[in-house]
Amino acid sequence: MSFVVVYDANVLYPVELRDFLIRLANIGLFRAKWTDQILDETFGAIVANRPELAERLAGTRQQMNEAVADAIVTGYEPLVSSLDLPDLDDRHVLAAAIRSHAQVIVTFNLGDFPQRQLDPYDIEAQGPDEFALNVFGLAPALVEGVIAQQASDLTTPASPSKNYSPDWKQEASKSWSSPSESVGKTPQTVEAQSPDEFALNESPGVFWRVRCAPHFRGVDIFELAV
Repeated sequence: MSFVVVYDANVLYPVELRDFLIRLANIGLFRAKWTDQILDETFGAIVANRPELAERLAGTRQQMNEAVADAIVTGYEPLVSSLDLPDLDDRHVLAAAIRSHAQVIVTFNLGDFPQRQLDPYDIEAQGPDEFALNVFGLAPALVEGVIAQQASDLTTPASPSKNYSPDWKQEASKSWSSPSESVGKTPQTVEAQSPDEFALNESPGVFWRVRCAPHFRGVDIFELAV
């Protein structure tokens, strides 16, 4: 059976991380999944912070679904009411993971997915850093290739491999919600960062610091052409 991973809404919010996770899903080591409800939370949180991006993000959402084959999970709704998690609003994520026979939920909110409540379903919650390192351990050359290509595309206007991503300058030039904040709540506005700053801050963790920062060094995403 194929290895299946569900991306929670909060890991799809930061544009750099979303870009990386979607690219990672296309190297053939696992199948990435999400639901319409997860995407509603992701893009609803972005639009709450940047309402002028609503029309553009509708296109981004469609392109994401086209970029990852069979990503949308359906038929999970009847499971939700039977599940128990610290935050009841997260039950739909676990229900989607059960329905899709996923082994991993990738999320920043690890405390909302206690392992004892995931064990009956043979599911584990992992932060994006841990998940990326685990995938890197399976195929270092493939993952480093993904990172290098992503960095290269940031310096190549209108790169075909980045068609699913929104306009970098429009989405990232002013502010975004901290990944540590729960998507779906009122986003916290923070100072925009260059990829170097993003790679070195505490949110993405060691994987970004060790593996991604060297590839992104000197790239200013806010000055790139559309």
